[in-house]
Amino acid sequence: MATKKKKSVSTRAKKTKTVSAESPVQSNGKKKSTIALKKVHTTKKKQSPTKKPLTSKKRTTPVYTREKTPKNKSGILIDSFSWSFGGLKTTKSERTHLSLLLLVVILSSFYFGGIFKEKQIQNSLNVAAVAAANPFANVDLEAEVAYVYDAETGELVYGLHEDKPLPIASITKVMTAIVALDVLEEDSVVTVTSNALDQEGYYALYLNEKWRLSDLTELMLIMSSNDAAQAIAFASDAKMRGVASSSSVDVFVERMNEKARSIGMTNTVFGNATGLDIGDEPGSFASAKDVVALLNYAMDTHPDIFKVTSKENSTLTSLDLIEHEIENTNTILKTFKGITSSKTGHTTLAGGSLVVEYKADNGRSYVVSVLGSSKQGRFSDMQQLLSASAALSF
Repeated sequence: MATKKKKSVSTRAKKTKTVSAESPVQSNGKKKSTIALKKVHTTKKKQSPTKKPLTSKKRTTPVYTREKTPKNKSGILIDSFSWSFGGLKTTKSERTHLSLLLLVVILSSFYFGGIFKEKQIQNSLNVAAVAAANPFANVDLEAEVAYVYDAETGELVYGLHEDKPLPIASITKVMTAIVALDVLEEDSVVTVTSNALDQEGYYALYLNEKWRLSDLTELMLIMSSNDAAQAIAFASDAKMRGVASSSSVDVFVERMNEKARSIGMTNTVFGNATGLDIGDEPGSFASAKDVVALLNYAMDTHPDIFKVTSKENSTLTSLDLIEHEIENTNTILKTFKGITSSKTGHTTLAGGSLVVEYKADNGRSYVVSVLGSSKQGRFSDMQQLLSASAALSF
């Protein structure tokens, strides 16, 4: 008996329960024979007696439902919520965890927000504490250099490039007065010559007008008179030369520089008695520290002469009985009390400068200087430094 060959079962046939195939018609005209393929990988499943046909479920949108609100033992309403996501509901434990998480988030926002606010307050308090401990912390000057000196202790209170030399303009007249008072007596007679009047600016002095040295010095310091400074320098120079009169101030200016070195003004050079610019060069220059030393020395050696510079105005009379009403060039005398001595300075090259001695309410005396400011800036700079000095506590 001939053996029939089995056809191979395709991969596709394995995925179905039964597959039938027909053999092709043979060329000899015999009928086609049908071969039934055996069941492949079939398993019997238990039939559920009430099995419903399978239907596809649509994905549902999350639904929020509120259940009946129960009461606890105390009669207080308790909210009970359930969240449904595709038919899944949260349990009571899950809701508790979510509530705790939300509570933690809320409390954290309050906690960290409070820390931030507390930090802001602390920063504000720190700024205030720094300002109280150091009143100079918020000083904002227009001046290039500045110096605050405690006249009682001899200590530096505040410094801004205090050793840097700059043009000092009419602050030079403080040294002019010191040297003249070293050379001449206070009641010496000074005559205003034509050379003295040949200066920049005009301050109502008259040719051949005679003055007591002390009065002319007061006029020079209060209204910053260049004519008066030159007249005093000529008279002093003549005395040092041993002549009746002089048309030169070279010896006098040399004495000014010698005096500066003896005082300890190591960064100072005087070129004339007025402080006026000499062409494109400054007439004199010094450091803020040197200028403080200069006024401090002046108040120690000639207090009566230099205290007059605290006056807002004055009326002076020459030996020729010519009366002169003068006003102080230091305008902050009108608004800031406690200044016992001062000298202003201003030229094109120097800008604005100012040095003062100040008696603060705290009982301390300070000598303060600003250089390299502007004509108006020197006054606002000085007010800041004087206010800061007054705020110091010891």
